[in-house]
Amino acid sequence: QFPTALEPKRRLANALASAGRADEAVAQLREVAAADPADLNTGMTLADLLQRKGDLTGAVETYRAALDADPYAPPLRLGLATLLEARGERVEAVELLVEGVVQRPKTEMTGRMLDDFLKRTNDTALRMETWQRLAGKLPESAMIQRFAQEAQQP
Repeated sequence: QFPTALEPKRRLANALASAGRADEAVAQLREVAAADPADLNTGMTLADLLQRKGDLTGAVETYRAALDADPYAPPLRLGLATLLEARGERVEAVELLVEGVVQRPKTEMTGRMLDDFLKRTNDTALRMETWQRLAGKLPESAMIQRFAQEAQQP
């Protein structure tokens, strides 16, 4: 199926979700995601809807499937990391974002997402350790060196 052929299902899913018919919206979004796994927006919308319904396991699985289709998508990484953090899985959440920075060490967005996430944990030691570890692993990355230096500031 061509992605454009899926557009009516996407619109129907959004309308169902807006009308409070979450189960039906989820069913529509699952069909779209199965037909077009690389569709970033559908994966994120489905994961968000599942999370709002309280299906955290389903939301995590949806994010993971979307990342399998597009392993470099920073918004997917951040969404999954935020959900993992909410479930108390901070170490896995941080490592997921670290992996994104390692994959794209010159992309400011990946660095900013990791740093903002680390700041939100209010764990200064974790932030410093994470950036120092990355700085040691990728000393040629000016972006990583800058974030590591900023993390040392009070």
